[in-house]
Amino acid sequence: MQQKNTQRMIYAFGISMATIMALSLILPAISSNLNNSQPQPQDTAPTATAVVNPTPLPITDFSSIIFEEDYLHPSGLYSVEVPTGWVVLSSPSLSTQTQTTLSNFNAQSEIYVYIEKPSVPITTMEELSAYFSGASLSSSWRAFGGGVELLFRDEVDGKLIVDFALDGGDGTEYLAQHTAWFDEDWIYVVRIFVPSNASELLFHMRDMMVESIHTIDRFNDTPVVWQSYYDFGTENIMRFPPTWRVSDGGLGLPISIESVVESGVRVRMEAQEGNVADEDAARAWVEDTHDGIEVASVAPTTHENGGFSVAYNYTDADGNGVSGLVVLFNGMDEQLHIAELQIPDGGVDLNSDEARETYGDATMAMDTFSMLSGLNFPQIAGLN
Repeated sequence: MQQKNTQRMIYAFGISMATIMALSLILPAISSNLNNSQPQPQDTAPTATAVVNPTPLPITDFSSIIFEEDYLHPSGLYSVEVPTGWVVLSSPSLSTQTQTTLSNFNAQSEIYVYIEKPSVPITTMEELSAYFSGASLSSSWRAFGGGVELLFRDEVDGKLIVDFALDGGDGTEYLAQHTAWFDEDWIYVVRIFVPSNASELLFHMRDMMVESIHTIDRFNDTPVVWQSYYDFGTENIMRFPPTWRVSDGGLGLPISIESVVESGVRVRMEAQEGNVADEDAARAWVEDTHDGIEVASVAPTTHENGGFSVAYNYTDADGNGVSGLVVLFNGMDEQLHIAELQIPDGGVDLNSDEARETYGDATMAMDTFSMLSGLNFPQIAGLN
């Protein structure tokens, strides 16, 4: 019974936090649109206080906090290591920002990790510091009804560090820290709050979380708002527009992804035994999949898994012209990995530059098809 009550408290806390975060992500975006003469950060979610008293004893044995499980953000843009005791509450995305929220109810602590694509690239620490003005940072903790006090702001080892004292409004006081840094593609942010007696925990988690973020660099030039599908069985991954949906398959089975606004635009993603040694083998493999297929072109792919991109045309049983694009590559698992795009327009060479302009989202999605290995995900029933 005690365990069930604790779970209910965790879920209630999580729902409250997620609601506040959603509001805080939407409101700053509206404000930014009203004043876009200078690049502004998309405000991260404010941190809410849980009405929990007394303040818990701080965690002092950091050896009990293990970073060994990875969480892949639904955007597919990055993964983050999940520390023992914290659970993923939410993973919202905006036009330029994707965030993961981790919560530890017992420690009254939350961690926010996000990456952001600024409209104007950040190239210096001065620009980064200006990007995160004192006003915008203070307002991001506005859920703390008792007030926010800026304690420290400085640049340390290439990172902007800003510390706050937060009053939960219920007698509970917190310490919070905003840590930000940048590279040529992203701004990275780790935000943490803990009870005021847990400063050492705050600094430890900051250092560990900064090292736990791993962007999937091959996707850096694709839209931030796109989502992804990752197949834990085959390790296939693809990013696609938010107007597409997974319609069939899962866990090692062929996956079907379809556009909900463009009828007949669909992708099938799978892996099977076999391999293709060269362009001729790729052409022959595609010609064998349907009667009457005419291959329009074959081109090598440019991503790290290699392989071939085969464009084709054929007429279906109802006499309708169909154009397709198949990406094939041999995986390290000795499987042939396959993604096939079809559009309800005949006579199109989907490898051509003209097609890439006309069907940009579909062909870009096919460019993202690849394998993602090396991550340590939690065990899933049915997988070895």
